[in-house]
Amino acid sequence: PDSKVHTLIGNPEESEFECWVNGSRVLIPPETMERISHVFGIYQALRCLFRDEDQANAWPHKPNRDFEGRPALDVMLEGDLSRVRRYLDAQCQ
Repeated sequence: PDSKVHTLIGNPEESEFECWVNGSRVLIPPETMERISHVFGIYQALRCLFRDEDQANAWPHKPNRDFEGRPALDVMLEGDLSRVRRYLDAQCQ
């Protein structure tokens, strides 16, 4: 699996991840579901803020003063998806 995606959803065991991808009926832990929800929320907020898909896709990779000059993707990969989602949701309002 893509290592960034794997990290964003909480580093599940590879066999467990493959079951999810293949559509096997395996229980997804609540923490993982919450992380997936944040990823989808971030995606949706970026589409709200940027009409151009290239801009929306580039934003997470750009330095941001609201994240101490770090790209939002770095914050997300460190496990703080909720911080990025809250920031973007506030921008969409």
